[in-house]
Order: sequence, then C-alpha cells, then structure tokens
Amino acid sequence: MENYGCHKSMQSMMRTQAGRYLNSYPGRDSLSANRRIHRIARECLDGKCTEEELVELSASLTYREHAMDVAYSMLPIIGAIGAMAPYWAWDYHAWHRESTVLQQDGQREWTTGKLIKAHLIPRPTSSNQGRPYIKFVYYLCAALCATSTSNEENHGEN
Repeated sequence: MENYGCHKSMQSMMRTQAGRYLNSYPGRDSLSANRRIHRIARECLDGKCTEEELVELSASLTYREHAMDVAYSMLPIIGAIGAMAPYWAWDYHAWHRESTVLQQDGQREWTTGKLIKAHLIPRPTSSNQGRPYIKFVYYLCAALCATSTSNEENHGEN
C-alpha cells in the first residue's frame, strides 16, 4: 500500500512535467528520439504509466530540460537575447519552414553541424534518459542565424 501512494505522488508530479514538455514544441512524435518518450509522456497524462516508465520519463525530461536551459542561458553570450523566444515557446518546425533563405545559402546546415560537433550538452549518461536531444542545437542555430542576419542588416544600414 505504501508504494501506491508514492506512485500516485510521482505520477502527479510527472503529469505536470509531461504536460509542460509536450506543450513546448518538443518535435514530431515520429522522430526516433521522440517516439518512446512522447508515448510515455502522453500515457502519463492519461494516468497509465508504470512506475518504471515514470522513472524513465523523469530522467528523460530532466535531461532534455537541462539541455534547453543551457541553450537558453547562452543567448546573452551570443547576443541573441532579444532575437529568440524562450525555448518553451519556440517552435522548431515553424522556424524550419521560415528559414528558406538560410537553407539556400547553407548557413543553417553549417551552423547546425558546428554546434553538434561542439558537444555543448553532454549525451545522456544512462539509457533511461533516452536518446540524444537535438532541439537545443536547432535553438542555438536559430539564435546564431538570427544574430548574423541582424548584424548583416545593421552593417547594410551604415
């Protein structure tokens, strides 16, 4: 019986975290890194998770949230604090659709490649943290591209 109360308490806590995560534009469910974690998060919202799944969900969402916190904390360093929405309100897919100019000149791909190779965020340290999370890389790429576009526009005015 003791375990039941602990499970319900953890489920309530994780329901809040899962809802916040799923509302933060976490990427498509069909992406291999997202399939399992999104399924478990949705099951958690429906109250249908096992204790093991709740532990896995907690580890995965903590890792992903930390990665995005680190990315967000880098905005002042790269001069993009006014150029970017907070990460929980930033939609990668909308940015991807809107960044056709960046796609044409290869800036987005080049920047993304450099950020991935920089290993700014450590890979998950355990299997229950899920697969490596990539949204923070695109978030930083968008910030860098936004600042370089802004800098180019400002230099063009002089």
